[in-house]
Amino acid sequence: MELVTRVEANEPTDAAWTNPGVVVSHSTSAFELAAGETREFRLSIDVPWEMPLTHALGRPLKGARVAVRTTLKIGKAVDRGDFDEVAVHALPAQDMWFEAYERLGFRFDEAEVKRYRAQGGDNQTLPYCQELEFWFPADYRRPRGSQLETLFIARHDSMDLITGPKGPFPFTYAEMTPDGCVEWLDAHCRGLWQQ
Repeated sequence: MELVTRVEANEPTDAAWTNPGVVVSHSTSAFELAAGETREFRLSIDVPWEMPLTHALGRPLKGARVAVRTTLKIGKAVDRGDFDEVAVHALPAQDMWFEAYERLGFRFDEAEVKRYRAQGGDNQTLPYCQELEFWFPADYRRPRGSQLETLFIARHDSMDLITGPKGPFPFTYAEMTPDGCVEWLDAHCRGLWQQ
């Protein structure tokens, strides 16, 4: 059983995905199954804190896809198994950042999972990064059509925020508030891209 995500470089379009990236997997040991015998297995997978998101603020994120894939190997044959898409909702802290972007006038474009190690991502444990792309609002001095890529590297008690080439900026969940996120993000963007 595997928890998989759509990885941009592996898939030609967003309509179908056949070559996902494995985030975490679990397997049973080999066993013999007699004719007519039924076996039931209970498997569980721990979802990593850095799991790519499919939903934020209760809404689906364009480009984001995650599934549970099960495969059964029988002798020298492989059963196709199941491929079931699942929803991965943002942590409350991640939703605070999405809300901060919205309140400042940023518009979410799409999410892309790529296989690489983020610059400054010392706390990153997965081989994948999810880039969340936001269109800049008009009141920041950016060329028309500019986007700000954001990465969240979450942990059990805190997260790193990486904005474009800047960061990581660490935040503990206990210190975060919706208004504080808005103020920090606005000051950060204006410091880099003055009006």
